[in-house]
Amino acid sequence: MGNRGAAGLVCLALGVLCLTGAFGLYQSNRSEAREAEAAAAAVMEQLAPAICERAADRPPADLDFRSALSEAMPIDPTMPCVEIGGNRYVGFLTIPDLALELPVMEDWDYEKLKTAPCRYTGTLLEHDLTIAAHNYLRHFGHLMDLKLGAEVLFTDAVGETTHFTVAELEILPPDAVDRLTAGEYDLTLFTCTYGGATRFTVRCLRAE
Repeated sequence: MGNRGAAGLVCLALGVLCLTGAFGLYQSNRSEAREAEAAAAAVMEQLAPAICERAADRPPADLDFRSALSEAMPIDPTMPCVEIGGNRYVGFLTIPDLALELPVMEDWDYEKLKTAPCRYTGTLLEHDLTIAAHNYLRHFGHLMDLKLGAEVLFTDAVGETTHFTVAELEILPPDAVDRLTAGEYDLTLFTCTYGGATRFTVRCLRAE
């Protein structure tokens, strides 16, 4: 009985430690998500007015204007940027059904994703823009709540807004990069599912 009692106490102690660790991780994730929400909101306060100012100055035939804005962009001359806080943004994403308006960075890495969604691959002009974000609740955490036909808008760095509709919702394995970036859709949004085992993917087509 003594050995069983001791073993039970050890199991109980281990259980408490696991619960404590899980709660600490949950609290850390919540704190990171709040910081990400605040960071994205702070960027939008500067990004939206900067883009509106550019849009007001844009001549009717804006191809030369786009080219001039893009000369210093090393990755892709077809997507001009606005620089804020040392980071470059290609525009912002609006998802009315989720009440979201989020800046989109020029390129991605894991640190940048802690601030805002990031362009993963592609461009608007090539009809294959892919945007990644963490599953923070106020980033892409509610993508799975979107319905087919939902509206998604992307406003680029010169103030031009492109309208899309959700055409497909898809869950992909994490190594399915070729499928993720396939050029069949004009816009793809994706995030990791909770636990990180798969990617939830929203495929969009340009609205007619």
